[in-house]
Amino acid sequence: MLGCGPARLELAAQYAGEPRWLAVDMAELLHEAIADLTRLNAEPPAGVAMYGRFLGWVRHLAVNRARNAGHFGTAPRSPRPTRP
Repeated sequence: MLGCGPARLELAAQYAGEPRWLAVDMAELLHEAIADLTRLNAEPPAGVAMYGRFLGWVRHLAVNRARNAGHFGTAPRSPRPTRP
């Protein structure tokens, strides 16, 4: 979908020091989105597609960072970023 790529890049940069918090916040947003879509539509949303959209890319990001950590070092730890 349009718009996801730039937002994902921004979120990845914002949570670079604490990717766990990115996963936690995206899981919270997934829960909210499923609740909203369930309330607005007769058909429940496709769970696998919703998971992929909200959390699938976060896992790929974490795997890629782990693979590259030995080559580029690790990002410094920082406090949990605040959501806009």
